[in-house]
Amino acid sequence: MKVLSLSLDPLVLQKESVVASRCIRYGTIVDLYTVIVPSSKSDIVVHSSTCTAYGTGGTNKLSQLFSLWHIATVLIKKDSYDVVSSQDTYFLGLTAWLLAKRYHLGLEVQVLGIEKMNSLRRLLTKFVLTKAGSIRVLSLGLKKRLMQEFSILDTRMLLVPIYVDVSSLGFSNDNPTQELQDKLDQNSKSFKEYYGGRFNIISVNRLVPIKNIPMQLEAMAVLKEKFPQILLHIIGDGPLQAELQKSIHEKSLDDTVILHGFKSGADLSPFFTQSDCFVLTSNFEGYGMVVIEAATASLPIVMTDVGCAGEVIIDQESGLIVPPLDTVAFTDALERMIEDQVFRTAVVKGAQASIALLPSFDTVLAKYKASWEQALANKL
Repeated sequence: MKVLSLSLDPLVLQKESVVASRCIRYGTIVDLYTVIVPSSKSDIVVHSSTCTAYGTGGTNKLSQLFSLWHIATVLIKKDSYDVVSSQDTYFLGLTAWLLAKRYHLGLEVQVLGIEKMNSLRRLLTKFVLTKAGSIRVLSLGLKKRLMQEFSILDTRMLLVPIYVDVSSLGFSNDNPTQELQDKLDQNSKSFKEYYGGRFNIISVNRLVPIKNIPMQLEAMAVLKEKFPQILLHIIGDGPLQAELQKSIHEKSLDDTVILHGFKSGADLSPFFTQSDCFVLTSNFEGYGMVVIEAATASLPIVMTDVGCAGEVIIDQESGLIVPPLDTVAFTDALERMIEDQVFRTAVVKGAQASIALLPSFDTVLAKYKASWEQALANKL
């Protein structure tokens, strides 16, 4: 079986990325696994004998989409693919359907999240999902939403959570290389020197509106009066960085909140391993990989009721879950975490027990293959 994946993640074009390593593994269970991603740079990256990634090139989304179509048609004619898979339900999904229809391929649609759902996107989503031979969804919450809002049959959907690889962060069961271990040790030492003695809270996300970072700032403005030792580390970059920095200053939070910018691997690791609490305030998440990373690092979790909340993280058992946009509830939950060390220890144990039940990567691979086989069995 040969699978052509239309992706939204440009990291697949970076040889050392976690995304690329996952795609290489996908290539081991099929004859050919090829990824095309819209990007400003035209690129071809050969990851393995069965896995190659293409960057479309193009100065805007429309030109990138045309380039994607051209690359896809050339590859399909050359290598006779069996399944085309789309990583969204909008224009990329429509393109995947057109390719599957024209060349009589199986169509798989991946539902990683549904957000910014205007009337056009809703129409496209409904159309693409009804044409797909297989629909792969990240979470039970997403699955229920598709059934309720789009009347998608349960039998056409396969629930497959993302496998979260934390090996580069150094706190998994894998043995890190000596070079990685040395860097992890040095970064942990530096973190303790700078932030030791504080109650360190971390937030790891893109600085975009849907992550609702302002709710974190509102909570910190209230809690710093009672807990002057708290310190919120916001890790990530995005278009709201300047606006958030201004808000931090206006709320007199310069000594309470730090914007660290983007970090990954060993540079991100000490924020997980040396902090005291993890928070997520998104208005929507498809799954929330960073929550699994936090649980793996033994951090107590306060999060909004999105993504894996209610499935992996259970309120009062493996974390605290509050309604999206509810600043008061979030502030109260965070206050409880700060005050109650016994409770923090209990929910950490609960979260670790929960993530221990998550599927292995081999299990995830088997489910991916089953989804592609279902799409092929219902080819257009």
